[in-house]
Amino acid sequence: MTTQAAPATRVVTPAQCRKLTAFGDHVTVLLDGQTTGGQFTMVAIDTPPAGGPPVHRHHNEDEWFYPLEGRYQFYRDGQWLDVPVGGCVYSPRGVWHTFRNAGDTTGRMIVHMTPSGFEHFFEQCADEWAKAATPEDLDMPRVLAISAAHGIEFMPQ
Repeated sequence: MTTQAAPATRVVTPAQCRKLTAFGDHVTVLLDGQTTGGQFTMVAIDTPPAGGPPVHRHHNEDEWFYPLEGRYQFYRDGQWLDVPVGGCVYSPRGVWHTFRNAGDTTGRMIVHMTPSGFEHFFEQCADEWAKAATPEDLDMPRVLAISAAHGIEFMPQ
């Protein structure tokens, strides 16, 4: 991906942010590739109790997480690690990882991905979730195809 010059300083209000839902998470896109000149994406993620995506890895992005509220655990090297509010996690591309809300209230965190592009993956997945009346109705082959097109691979079970 070729990066472009970032635009001038910009303030993004909550009303300007895209709100998406997929994988059980509610994602607010705070900064996207268009805003950052392709440098990175920044989102706020609200995760319900027991929520979080399957174990996966990104082939295109590095990712880092900053829990703001709730009780998060992160998967690394086959283990679940507690990461308290105010802690952080860095997951370089190619490393199997995930997170889960291990608490009994909704958790919230900020996530950065570099370079940008993750927002397009999540938008396409959110479209698929919106089409499904129930989780069983979700077109998983389509979600897996979207994931593969964006360099995201789920760990075989």
